[in-house]
Amino acid sequence: LYLKIIYYLSLISLFFWTLFVLSPGFESFVLFKITPIFDHYLYDLSKERLPAPHFIIYTMNHSGVNPATFGLSGVLSDLAGFNRIFMRNSVCFTEPSTAMFFIIPALSFSLIVFKKITSKEVIVFILVIITSWSTGGFAILFFILSGWYFTQGGGKNKLLMFPLTLLVAYYSFLNVESFGLEITTKLYEVNYSNLEYVNRTRIVNAVLDINESFNHPLFGKGFFVENRPLTYFDWRTNGTTFLLNRYGYIAFILYFFLIYKFFDLLCYSYKIDKQFALIMIISLIFIGFGNKNFEKPLFIGLTMLYSVLYYHYNKHIN
Repeated sequence: LYLKIIYYLSLISLFFWTLFVLSPGFESFVLFKITPIFDHYLYDLSKERLPAPHFIIYTMNHSGVNPATFGLSGVLSDLAGFNRIFMRNSVCFTEPSTAMFFIIPALSFSLIVFKKITSKEVIVFILVIITSWSTGGFAILFFILSGWYFTQGGGKNKLLMFPLTLLVAYYSFLNVESFGLEITTKLYEVNYSNLEYVNRTRIVNAVLDINESFNHPLFGKGFFVENRPLTYFDWRTNGTTFLLNRYGYIAFILYFFLIYKFFDLLCYSYKIDKQFALIMIISLIFIGFGNKNFEKPLFIGLTMLYSVLYYHYNKHIN
């Protein structure tokens, strides 16, 4: 059911993404004529309530333009010509990094269920990751596909896939717009800046969360909020280290261990090399660097599926 939902939402998003890339006029028509029929939400920026039309099927924030600067037109892509291909596909989520939180598990599940990269579900999820232009999504895509070939492919596939994956990753790092620059800039900020006063990137947030977690390692910080005004510099967006900081090392390890046990049982049930379960859990941990979704019911539910499926599995055998 999860795969079907994400699959059809992905198809819808690819349909609209393609039309918007090819036709700026159609994008403008949908944004200003169609979306207000369904929904309006307001940005509260600089004490001014700015309307931002929101489509119930497709979230119009792919251009990454700041609405505070451009007002209502800020949600309309300012890319022209060939550069329109760099419009970012968010599927039905608020931004591409949030979409990756749900697309990456769907990709992993599809590989397990359908057992081949050429299945239509796997191809659609790969296209969504590519059209999202998400740095984290690209990195995890390379990791999952190479991990799949290493755990499932024969000897020749393993020998071929390793250098091929390195070449693709290296090319993307140097040539895909903002891919390598984004990573190197974030690493520079961590090494040469006062982290309290720089933009809260994923890496900066990770360092701050980990440093803070040492003050309460066993049971975490909890929901305590410092007694100070909320500013941009207080914002933390790294979901993985946020989980560590809030709940402590014991809950953090238990959380991902239980999800790993579910992935492991899933691989066993579909007769997939159980090493792929390790690839899946590492992918989930790293894709969590982009958004704080580990407290959502869907992901909390993954921690419980092992015990449920294990019980039914043994009951069926007996």
